[in-house]
Amino acid sequence: GTLGYLAPEVVRARFDAACYTSKCDIWSLGITFVELLTGQACFHRERGACDGYTKEVVLREIQEVSEGDVERMLTGLPSAQAVDFHRNLLAVDPSLRPTALEALDHKYVRDPQRNLIQCPLALSASTVLDRFQVHGRASKTSRAWLLAVARSPTCLPWTEFIALRDTFKMFDARGLTGTVNLEIFLDVIMSNMTAREMNRRLQALEDVVECSGEDDAHWKHVLDASSSEMGRQTSRESRGSAGSDVDVQQSRVGSAFARRQAFEDHVRQVWKAVCGKQESLSYCEFLAVLLPPIEDVFEDADIPVVHPRSLTRTGSGITPIPRGLSGLEQTWDPSQPISTFLPLLQSGLKAPLLFHESIQVRTVVRSMSDGHHRWVIVEYSSGKREFFDYMDVNKQLLTQMGRSRKLFFGTKGPPSDSMLALSEMPVGVLANCSQLSAYVPIAVHQPL
Repeated sequence: GTLGYLAPEVVRARFDAACYTSKCDIWSLGITFVELLTGQACFHRERGACDGYTKEVVLREIQEVSEGDVERMLTGLPSAQAVDFHRNLLAVDPSLRPTALEALDHKYVRDPQRNLIQCPLALSASTVLDRFQVHGRASKTSRAWLLAVARSPTCLPWTEFIALRDTFKMFDARGLTGTVNLEIFLDVIMSNMTAREMNRRLQALEDVVECSGEDDAHWKHVLDASSSEMGRQTSRESRGSAGSDVDVQQSRVGSAFARRQAFEDHVRQVWKAVCGKQESLSYCEFLAVLLPPIEDVFEDADIPVVHPRSLTRTGSGITPIPRGLSGLEQTWDPSQPISTFLPLLQSGLKAPLLFHESIQVRTVVRSMSDGHHRWVIVEYSSGKREFFDYMDVNKQLLTQMGRSRKLFFGTKGPPSDSMLALSEMPVGVLANCSQLSAYVPIAVHQPL
């Protein structure tokens, strides 16, 4: 253990593990909390001329700590509830300290936990499910990129980051384990989804399965189960006076239950498409799924597409995309001519892809960032064209700075000066200077 956070019984036992229990960790946790809340170290001495002597002084203070000493530590806490909670954690007698689960049940922790469950800044359950669906259809490459962003989300606007962070807190508040598993995911989604929203989504699934024209045993089983119960309900109600009001009411309850079960099965499949056999998602993994969807320019050739696959947001509903127009959700046929795929490029275009050689690099890079483009095309006055991507920026920066580490601090100045000079260059100077791409004109009727 770290000096200053050791429990009194650990010091008395001279670190003999057989003489103390896990309650020593509750003491260490209490010390940590008090220091965070007060900004003051509970057990600390400035290092003297002899380190060994300083250590012995701190250990003696911990070993001889009294209830009065604990009360003095708690004087800077912000509320009476905080004092009571930490007094329990820092009971000098280990048998009087709560277990971890008992500590979580204290009002000081329980009330904020309820606030996390109903966090107003978190994404809605419907939005979370939408993003899980999109992520489940994303390629491995795009998933890896999103995970890298989630591990250092500095590119996100602050409000978006807060929304994603609070969404994780809303899920984690169920178990406070720092991870989200299927059971927690189902609990949050099902408890925050209205019956109307469930029915709307199930109807969208029915439309997709019908629109796809393919035999999908799983989804037909899910939807047929709820549809057959709906049919039985309609049959009972159509008999009118032949059945009692109780029978009609029971049939409606049965139908609602069947639809809910079908929707729960759908949520399980959405989770499976993202996690596979993985039991839970960490904080960064969960944030990666919740990040706003990006244009997926990759496709996994060895992984079958997960149904339902042709869903897109239109207004307040989810509608199926007609076959042949759903882009990366559909299986690509490379034998088709290039002209078949050009509409897909145009439909997802958020920024220009073609720049004249005289445009400054900073302008081009800003446009690439805004449009989420990994490359653009540079056109020269001669009519020649070249690709430009971030690898060209790296190549030019290394060329300007030199490959030796000492040049970073030599006569050529710091890297920031070189980057500033590079950003003001015409993009035609940098296009394909890395020699990692080749612009080869091909007729649109040629197969992809």
